[in-house]
Amino acid sequence: MSSTTCPVCASPSFDPLFLAPFPDYGDDGRRAYELGSTPPVATWRIVRCQGCTAAYPNPYPSAESISDYYASQTEPNDFEIAHYVEVSEHEREHWAGFARRVVSLKPGTGKLLEIGCAAGWLLVGARRAGWETYGVEASPKFADYARDTLGLTVHTGTLDDCRAGEDNVITRAATFDIIVLTDVLEHLHDPVRDLQTMRSLLAPDGQLVVATLDFGSPSARRYGLAWRQIVVSHIVYWTRPSMRRALAEAGFVVRDESTFWSWHPDARLERRRRARNIGKFVTRQALVWTYVPLARRSATVRELPRRLTRGRLDHERVSRAIGDQPTLGDVMLVVAQPSPAG
Repeated sequence: MSSTTCPVCASPSFDPLFLAPFPDYGDDGRRAYELGSTPPVATWRIVRCQGCTAAYPNPYPSAESISDYYASQTEPNDFEIAHYVEVSEHEREHWAGFARRVVSLKPGTGKLLEIGCAAGWLLVGARRAGWETYGVEASPKFADYARDTLGLTVHTGTLDDCRAGEDNVITRAATFDIIVLTDVLEHLHDPVRDLQTMRSLLAPDGQLVVATLDFGSPSARRYGLAWRQIVVSHIVYWTRPSMRRALAEAGFVVRDESTFWSWHPDARLERRRRARNIGKFVTRQALVWTYVPLARRSATVRELPRRLTRGRLDHERVSRAIGDQPTLGDVMLVVAQPSPAG
C-alpha cells in the first residue's frame, strides 16, 4: 500500500482536513488541530479522498507502527475498565440486546465471529442466545479478560493471523454464519484486504454486520474538530460511499444500511427504534440548552434530579446520560453478504 494514496480506493487525489494526535493526546485534551497550527504532540495529517470520500492519514502510517501500538496495550486504563471490562448491568444488557438482533439474521443457531471483540460482552450475549462464539482481539488487555474471566474463545492477534494457510482457533472453526465488527473498521490498517479475509471466513450464505463511524453524518459536520469520533487510534474515517466501495472491492453485496442505534432486522421494529432515538436526541439537546448551563451556576438546580425522583437519580447520573455531544446517527451500520459473482 502506498503511503500517499487512499487505503480504500487507491486514489492519489485528496483534500487536507486537519491534524489528529497519535499515539497520544496532548495535555490540552483536544481531539484535533487546525492545519497550519503547532500542536503540542505528534500528529497525523488527515485528508479526504477525492475519489471515495474516506478520510485517512497522509502520509499513511506503516502496518508495523499500528501493530506495535495495539500490542503495547497490556493494561486497561480506568476508563476502559469502566466502559469495556467491568461494565454495568445496563451496558451488559445493551450488548446482549444487540447480539439478539444480530443473530436473528439467521434462523436457529450457528457460529458467530466478532472481529475486535474487546472484553467480549457481545459474544456473551450471542452465547446466551445459543450460538457458538469466537473472537479476534488485538489488545492483550481485553483478550485476556475475555478468555480468562468470561470463558470465551478469543484469539489474541489480528486478521493477518486468519488468512489462508494460518492455523489457529479461528481458521480451524471457519466458516462462520455471521461475522460482526463494531467500532473496529476505522482501526484497521488495510481495511479492504481485511474485509476480503472476512469474506473467506464467512459461509457462502453468511452475513457480515459492520458498525463504524459516519464521517459524512450531520453530527460530524456539526461538531467539527471536536467531534467525539475523532479518536487517537482511528485510521480511516468512513463515509457511506467509501463503505460501499470497500465492501464491493472485497466481494460483498450490501443488503441493509442503517444507524447503529436504530437498526433492527425487522423493519417495523426499526422504525420504532428510530422514533425513540429521535425523541432521546431531542430531549438531550433540550437539556444541553437548559439544564446544563443552569446546573453549572446553581447548586439548587443540581439538586433537582434527586428531589424530583426521590433519590433515584442525581446530577452526576443525569449529566452522564446527557453526554457532552448529543448525536443522531453518527455511527452507521451495514449488513452485507458475499457476492454470488465472487
